[in-house]
Amino acid sequence: MLFGPKFSTIVFSDTSIKLAVAQSVKNRFKVSFLAKKSLPAKAVFNGRIINREVFEEELKTIFLENFDKIKTKNVVVGLNEPETFLTKVKFEKKTRHVEREIYEKIAPILPFDVSDASLLYKEVGHLVYQVAVAKTEELKLISNIFENVGFSIKAIVPIPLIFQQLLGKREFPYLFLSSEEDIVFSLVQEGATTFTSSFRLKKALPESEKEIINLTTSLIESEYEGEKKLKNIYVHGSGTEFIKSFLKEKGFNPEIIFASDKNLSQSGHTASEFGRAITLSLYKPSVLAFPKQTISKSIQVPVQIKKERTIKPIYLFVPLLIIAIFTVILFWPTLKDIVTRNFPSQKSPVQSEPATISAK
Repeated sequence: MLFGPKFSTIVFSDTSIKLAVAQSVKNRFKVSFLAKKSLPAKAVFNGRIINREVFEEELKTIFLENFDKIKTKNVVVGLNEPETFLTKVKFEKKTRHVEREIYEKIAPILPFDVSDASLLYKEVGHLVYQVAVAKTEELKLISNIFENVGFSIKAIVPIPLIFQQLLGKREFPYLFLSSEEDIVFSLVQEGATTFTSSFRLKKALPESEKEIINLTTSLIESEYEGEKKLKNIYVHGSGTEFIKSFLKEKGFNPEIIFASDKNLSQSGHTASEFGRAITLSLYKPSVLAFPKQTISKSIQVPVQIKKERTIKPIYLFVPLLIIAIFTVILFWPTLKDIVTRNFPSQKSPVQSEPATISAK
């Protein structure tokens, strides 16, 4: 364990759980281990866990069967695109109330209830912030399941954000397409992911050419609004040459990333099949990610509460003492007369009436 891997990575979809142990070496991945576990129907739907008991049991199986190979309990979990809301917030000038103003900007466009939301943000450029929001209950559910199984979660990473780590420094804006069981679209501007969307493919990738081309065209036309023309598009996964050809014909600069079909393990798994799980090995503390269990504090609707001012006793005593002193000085002659009249001095001679003795 001392010289073993720092962590494994796990992603899950509607059909399977994928586990990888990998590390990046000189811009290339060194993959130590891959494992895959099929999921029964309705354990996960649209990237979200809907049957905790079934999912937890399958996760426990993959953990126990492979623990002696992964040699670590530490894990980085990929948060699926439907479970997270990513956007960019840009300020015109510096502000002391970053979190409050970010909330005010995203509240109208947040796709779920604010009371069930956890927010993270990070400055990625001059006055430009990457914002990530997820449902707190979903994050707690993932944390509890993985911890119960025996894993120790290092981070829960929104999958679209790890794509930026994969690309490194690239010219903005760009569109990133990741293809596995589903296809994830991620638009990046000024260093921040501003839009994401995922689509479950009805057929295998080679049979979904028309559907993917239509989706890509529609998203570019409807979602991208910027001063600079969108030219660079990166495609993640194998079997995507048709996307590259189509985009090139449309005048874009497409590039296929990480598309190797090389066998990476004795089980016959390939890099492209585990692309997202392997890419998660690029995680480091600087990557915007949710921690386990406690996650982050929930967004609270800013409510302006008038605080009741509490007055310390000393602040009341001093003015009253001053008023009392001035009152005594001002009315001293009168007060002296009253005091003298009602309370004569004990030094004054006491005049007593003579006692009368009656004779018998």
